[in-house]
Amino acid sequence: MSVLEKDQTIDQATKDRFTRIKGAQQNGFENLGFFAAAVVAGNLAGLSSSTLNGLSAGYVVSRVVYTAVYISNTNPKFSDLRSLLWLIGIGQCITLCVKAGKALQGEPLA
Repeated sequence: MSVLEKDQTIDQATKDRFTRIKGAQQNGFENLGFFAAAVVAGNLAGLSSSTLNGLSAGYVVSRVVYTAVYISNTNPKFSDLRSLLWLIGIGQCITLCVKAGKALQGEPLA
């Protein structure tokens, strides 16, 4: 049992919020490696600055909004929004990887 769970002076809503904060942080750490690898792949493949910056900014914005939704959402009906935001961020990384792969194979980038 954690210190937070044992503390009787903190109400359950606050404890739940701290749990969501911890979950959002952990998810961010889990996604960071994929994002970093995608950016490195894009740089090594020589993708344009506008492509790298645009997709990277899209990822960061999606993660900021994802984290805000994760922390503030107490209604299970809105969990799909959190999943959609996660998917958008991962989509940015996948797009970077695909573009890097195409560039390394000499294919034209659309």
